[in-house]
Amino acid sequence: MEKISLQEITRATGGTLLKGSAALYLPDLCTDTRQLKKGNTFLALKGPHFDANEFLGAAVQKGASGLICEKQPAPVLMRKLVFVIIVKNSLLALQQIAAAYRQKFDIPVVAITGSNGKTTTKEMIGQIVSRRYRVLVTPGNLNNQIGLPLTILQLRKKHQVAILELGTSALGEIDTLSRIARPTIGVITCIGHSHLQELKNLPTVLRAKMELIWNISPAGIAVLNSDDPWLKKKIKIISRQVITFGVIHKAKVMASKITSQPDKNKILFIISNGSQKRKIILNTLGQHNVYNALAAASTGLALGIPLADIVQGLSAFHAVIGRMRMVKKKGLTILDDSYNANPDSMKAALHTLESFSCDRRKIAVLGDMLELGQESGKKHAAIGEIIGQLGLDMLYTIGPQSQLLAQAALQAGLPLEKINRFNTGEEQLLLNSLKANMRRGDVILFKASHGLHLEKIVAGILHK
Repeated sequence: MEKISLQEITRATGGTLLKGSAALYLPDLCTDTRQLKKGNTFLALKGPHFDANEFLGAAVQKGASGLICEKQPAPVLMRKLVFVIIVKNSLLALQQIAAAYRQKFDIPVVAITGSNGKTTTKEMIGQIVSRRYRVLVTPGNLNNQIGLPLTILQLRKKHQVAILELGTSALGEIDTLSRIARPTIGVITCIGHSHLQELKNLPTVLRAKMELIWNISPAGIAVLNSDDPWLKKKIKIISRQVITFGVIHKAKVMASKITSQPDKNKILFIISNGSQKRKIILNTLGQHNVYNALAAASTGLALGIPLADIVQGLSAFHAVIGRMRMVKKKGLTILDDSYNANPDSMKAALHTLESFSCDRRKIAVLGDMLELGQESGKKHAAIGEIIGQLGLDMLYTIGPQSQLLAQAALQAGLPLEKINRFNTGEEQLLLNSLKANMRRGDVILFKASHGLHLEKIVAGILHK
């Protein structure tokens, strides 16, 4: 970390400095004793199912120089520490520390949210911006109330731009994250059927995502999908500068002449920004990724990056593990889209599978889409109807809600002998059946919510 004093920390958190000098600088902060390094600060998080305040001894034993915690450590631990700060709420303290630390950096901060495509768009933006600037990009999926503050604390003087992913499952969460990140550019990929268990419906999903836009700095820029009917309603009422992107409706950044080459793992299209036009070869699958590329290109333009560099950055992008990544092995083509799923991304994945040449068998291995609340049964059945119409060569399902998906596919015309249903806990049975039935030339799609852990079945196929 760059220099931030214990005095600044106590001022930001309202905490009490039990031991140590207020003039000391905070050492690198860690929230996991398994990853803690000697000299680190250990911040003891407390959640519904864990309390790291119970592991203060382990942190000291591993060499923590200081603690930020909710209860006073035992005297034997106090003697071994350089400093101790007591706070009322450790999660809130982490966020307050990150917010104070963020204010030390006068750099562009890009924040990305949306129902689908956040991580892919983030990585595309990273490829573009890193051609001109030294960037910090949210690692992995650290986009929540804990992950985002930890990402911000990775900022260093060398960084010229920060690219942050913001996730949410409830109203108010993106507002909190945005107030910490203080974005200068806000990107919303799309509004879709995600996290309906808490958000209930699309108008509420829109409200949740728009929390990002309302927190952009007054001189900042909003990057929005003009083809999204929900976002389109908001474009005219946003007081910040807006850069729109799209394929269908008029936008500042557009794609045309889109051609898919699924067997080559490529999408070709023409990107235009006013009179400027360039050809892009995108090394990934799925026409939905054209929108992600347009969002990334728009962000590059907002940062003043020339279109030629944007094209090169997008051409260097390769799919992230678990997000429509194509892997070829022993005559099989694996579409690993196993990281997460909601109804919109599931439809997009199935249409990508369908786009492969008709002389190849197409197999879908699908699991439950979680956090859909009262809409769950209806949404799974709707996906099943689509599968019945597509006429896949084989369908594997796992999970209780996917039973509804399989039944709807049967009723929509997929023959019973092509459907293989498995319950949660029967992953090995599914893997064995799939191995017995697959053959050279098959294209196999894997997709489910992360809680189904389909990545383990993917690994079982790739490492057989």
